[in-house]
Amino acid sequence: MIKNARKVFFNETSGKIRADSYIQDMYVDVDHNTYSNKDPYYLDDPYEGEMFIWIITLFAKDQFTEKEI
Repeated sequence: MIKNARKVFFNETSGKIRADSYIQDMYVDVDHNTYSNKDPYYLDDPYEGEMFIWIITLFAKDQFTEKEI
């Protein structure tokens, strides 16, 4: 899960981290799946949001660029 955290939880359109993620098809590989959020609930607080950004930056295979942070 940590290796795919950015793909699953980062909303490319809004530039925010989803608090929950809707998986289109749970039987499809992560790289070929689509993720979204049904409500506008994001991790934008200084604790959980920042910590999740650090986790993705340090451990995910698809990391954030300097411009996105």
